[in-house]
Amino acid sequence: MPHEPAPSPRILLLGAEPRAVGLIELYRLVGHPDVVLADRRPERAGGDLNGHRVLNFDGIALDRLEATIVTEDPIGEYAEPIAFLRNKGLSPAQVITCAEPGRAHRTLTGLVPASEERSRQIGYRAVRQNLFHRGHYAYCMVLAAETALRMSLSKVTIVEFGVWYGAGLNNLCEIADFLQQTLGVEFRIFGFDTGAGLPEVADWRDHPELWGSGTLAMPNFEELATQLPPNCRLIIGDCKNTLAPFLREHGSAEAPIGFVSLDVDQYHSSVSALRLFEAEATHLAPVIPVWVDDSYLNVLQTSYAGEGLAIREFNERHPLRKIEQKIIRTDDFPRLWHHCIYFAHVFDHPVRQGKVPARFDQFYHTNY
Repeated sequence: MPHEPAPSPRILLLGAEPRAVGLIELYRLVGHPDVVLADRRPERAGGDLNGHRVLNFDGIALDRLEATIVTEDPIGEYAEPIAFLRNKGLSPAQVITCAEPGRAHRTLTGLVPASEERSRQIGYRAVRQNLFHRGHYAYCMVLAAETALRMSLSKVTIVEFGVWYGAGLNNLCEIADFLQQTLGVEFRIFGFDTGAGLPEVADWRDHPELWGSGTLAMPNFEELATQLPPNCRLIIGDCKNTLAPFLREHGSAEAPIGFVSLDVDQYHSSVSALRLFEAEATHLAPVIPVWVDDSYLNVLQTSYAGEGLAIREFNERHPLRKIEQKIIRTDDFPRLWHHCIYFAHVFDHPVRQGKVPARFDQFYHTNY
């Protein structure tokens, strides 16, 4: 029998995981001659995944390859598959991970163009199906985008408290790029961090059994700043000192705060960060998803210490601003992060007061 030539694709999806199938079907790549699904792990290569053939990476010709999208599970921020691909001679420009949905979308629609309406559907469905890394960030970001659109706004502001080495912040920037391409909403992104690690533990409320003073210090915030796109800015210093100037300089009714990630670990830092929700009502979205990172790590975390206590006390002090947990749902199977999203309700916002018309029923991307 004649030897079958090695496949020579333009785009390769690396990792026989459900998200790879999701991307192939969502972007209408089934049977496309320039796209293959492969795996570098012998036990995964060969056979098929949900009807899609899985090839062995080493059996693929790379002469026409434009991009590899890593669809493996994001262990160690994809360090292993990235190193594997670099050792195979691929350049950084040829390697895209599922933590880079903006790059992935641009690449896939470059092969199979999508209309404006089709692109919008991709934006929502990719989030519902949890196809990209940090689904919790993507969920909150698309909700922020849709809230802005329902208020006839084209811009929204995102705030991350607790940046550490910057993987989450970079991911936020990529999700923002993806959603701007698909939904047409622009994002301003701000990352707050001391730069020097956690502040001094003051008392039991700061969870000294979990967190140590000076831990989680940023490796190099100056280097990270150079990696960020123009719509993202690092704010270095204790947020008890940096938040008020930020609100004065960047507060905007044209680009209200639409999503907040709270990952400062300690009670006292959380109290400082939550003062963001004391901003002028029109500088906030009427409802804001809040990712509360340290609400689920172990049994020691509670509403009587740490971030949970800070939220409870905030609610007690503010009759028209409340933050509460809501267990959300997506089309993916149940995940732990579905329990870690809270919503800040701004009841004195003109929309919540009935002074500005805006419809908030039947959200496209979520039952909530």
